[in-house]
Amino acid sequence: MMHRVTHHHHHHHHRSLSRQLIFLDVPSDITIDVNGVRFALHKFPLVTRSGRIRKLISEHRDAADTAKIELLNLPGGPETFQLAAKFCYGINFEITTANVAQLCCASDYLEMTEEYADGNLSSRSEAYLDDVVCRSLEMCVQVLQQCETLLPLADELKIVSRCTDAIASKACAEQIASSFSRLEYSSGRLHMNKQVKCGEDWWIQDLSVLRIDLYQRVIEAMKCRGVRPESIGASLVDCAEKLLKRKPVLGARAGASAEAIEREEKTGLPDLERKRLCKLIDFHKLSEEASGHAAQNERLPLQAIVQVLYIEQLRLRNALCCSCSEEDRKTAPQSRSTSNGMFSAGLSPRDNYASLRRENRELKLELARMRLRLSDLEKGHACIKQDLEKSNSRKLILSVSKRFRKLKLI
Repeated sequence: MMHRVTHHHHHHHHRSLSRQLIFLDVPSDITIDVNGVRFALHKFPLVTRSGRIRKLISEHRDAADTAKIELLNLPGGPETFQLAAKFCYGINFEITTANVAQLCCASDYLEMTEEYADGNLSSRSEAYLDDVVCRSLEMCVQVLQQCETLLPLADELKIVSRCTDAIASKACAEQIASSFSRLEYSSGRLHMNKQVKCGEDWWIQDLSVLRIDLYQRVIEAMKCRGVRPESIGASLVDCAEKLLKRKPVLGARAGASAEAIEREEKTGLPDLERKRLCKLIDFHKLSEEASGHAAQNERLPLQAIVQVLYIEQLRLRNALCCSCSEEDRKTAPQSRSTSNGMFSAGLSPRDNYASLRRENRELKLELARMRLRLSDLEKGHACIKQDLEKSNSRKLILSVSKRFRKLKLI
């Protein structure tokens, strides 16, 4: 979406050539250098809108007729300054998500505020940000991408915080709306739940384009707003997958040494980004579906996979403890202690890649065995319940005893 900046006073005759503005009707009396690009302009339209240029020109009063000014580190560079200069001359242009962050920062740098002129560039760009961008999650993401090269000024002007808060609010509102949809269409619950699940978290893929530090800010805002942990976890997994796409497949070569594997690992996602992403994930809060997806994703760091598998292992143990006999409950703490020690060793910095791979395989095997046993227990429980509903005779008691003896032998 675009917003046209319009002016109602006299327009100077002009011509735009690449990055320079050249006005033919009146000779220029000021040259402004922005990152090596020179703009031949006029003092009057600039000083009426820009406090910074007004101050710089006042310092060159004793100089030659044509003043020369250099603007160092202007946010957005020559392209953004050209838009600011057009604004000073009353030339129409479009404010869009591709330039609004730059215009906000440049207008602050140039001091193009209401103090110098009504409806100045600062208030125009701020209005577009608040009234247009913050109403759309997609537009907020696009503006955040533009902020990557404008930090820390974009942070100081609260452009980042406004966009992250707007994204979190939109995601939260979507979940509330989907909850009402589930209540409203409870008669077709299974069908509706399937539709809502696909639609309510449509924003997940949009966030993965953000740089990791800005993505982290969005996630923190979502936590504060009360967005469901399952949705946040799904977003983190999606982001991790996309960040790790360029990561090479490790250990693909037969007989590769541990040192060679470590070197290959370092050529993928930078360690800093990998650590930041893993720190964001609270694996205990992931749903079983999200945990299962993460455990099978070979592109995630092994430490993360081992942690997910370990947590899933504990979940299954707890389920088994509720279904098993007292004898099974006594053996569970011993096994848990062993696994916990193995897990700690797996995450120790001293352990190498091969050790993690081995623990990963062991956890997967144990999880498979536990799932099989839990499935058998559930089947046995279902049969017992069926028998209880049919009859209360002594034959049933004998049948139940036989079933429990059979379960103990599994």
